[in-house]
Amino acid sequence: MAAAQHSEFRDAPVGTIDSSSVVCVDPPIHSDPEIMGGTPVFVGTRVPVDAMFDYLAAGDSLNRFLRHFPTVQRDQAVKAIELAREALVEGVGARSR
Repeated sequence: MAAAQHSEFRDAPVGTIDSSSVVCVDPPIHSDPEIMGGTPVFVGTRVPVDAMFDYLAAGDSLNRFLRHFPTVQRDQAVKAIELAREALVEGVGARSR
């Protein structure tokens, strides 16, 4: 997806974007000892990734998390969930071999 098309997502109301069409070019998460003591955060924010998983584990929706942390972009959150899923599936698959 071209960068020009990607900018249209920023204006869409929360919850209206089909996650299959979201493209996250850069890694959505990083860890830097100078930011939050190295806690993994969403790129461009000081929002710990754990905060999102805490919301989801408590039964809150992704939309609620995004409303409470507006500096996190939806594509970042979706990509982080996809990465966690892939790591879990690959990890379980590797251990069962």
